[in-house]
Amino acid sequence: MPDNQTIINDNWKGTTDGGSFGINSLFFMLRVFGLRTMYFFMAFAIPFYVFFRKEARKGIMKYYQKIHGLPASRSFFKVFKNNFLFGKMMFDRFSIMAGDRNFKIDFINNEKFWNLCEQKEGFMIGSSHIGSFELAGYMFHQDKKKINSLVFDGETAAMQKRRIEAFAKNGITGIAVKSDMSHIFAIKNAFDNGEIVSMPCDRMLGSNKKIPVLINGVETNLPLGPFITAAQMNVKLLSVFVMREKFRHYKVYVNEISAEQNLSSKEKAKFYADSFAEEIQKILNLYPDQWFNFYNFWN
Repeated sequence: MPDNQTIINDNWKGTTDGGSFGINSLFFMLRVFGLRTMYFFMAFAIPFYVFFRKEARKGIMKYYQKIHGLPASRSFFKVFKNNFLFGKMMFDRFSIMAGDRNFKIDFINNEKFWNLCEQKEGFMIGSSHIGSFELAGYMFHQDKKKINSLVFDGETAAMQKRRIEAFAKNGITGIAVKSDMSHIFAIKNAFDNGEIVSMPCDRMLGSNKKIPVLINGVETNLPLGPFITAAQMNVKLLSVFVMREKFRHYKVYVNEISAEQNLSSKEKAKFYADSFAEEIQKILNLYPDQWFNFYNFWN
């Protein structure tokens, strides 16, 4: 259940920095030095990202200003903390991807997931770029239903190979997002087979259609695709957020979003989007520094 699935649009490229050589080097250094030492080294790179990645810096500053009402000066310094947390969670993800199982993960309302797994019908897991959703996929074990996760087809070969190997251990199959929209047929086939489909609900994947929502009173847009898919295919939607508590400790928040059956597909999609936005708002109020959409998300 990945968190670094990505968009196809002009704002965010979605690939992991460093290329195949850089990715393989990171895995090697993790084995040699360990997590805490990699955090220390990474701290020296944070100023580079803050000062030289203007659009990312502006996007995160705008988030702190609009959603948390912080002044520009305080928002600027908050960007450092945000980037440092993102880096820590990136190394956590790589460590788990490499086979590290010394992490503690607490699940909140996980019975909602297991209840749906016992049913014949398939369902959708809505992820986001808040916290580190991908960690759940590497540490989550169940054999009730096959999980299909939408993934960006433009990642480096090294990153794709590592991800596929880690997913396979937990019965997760990737559905590559294609510009010809052929992934839609794979999604429908998975639901028809009573399987689970996981997809990001906060970034555009293939289609640029949007749906307006409010988060902390601020108007923005979420992609229409995931919500209209759940509505038209008549499947239930779970929101899942994987949030970092402290070193080697994460907490997973699960919630079921159910709409009235007498609603039209358009009305149901709007209900899903508004409800998912409410879940985002709750999580951001608990974990304000774990917002990782590094572009101008806000209207």
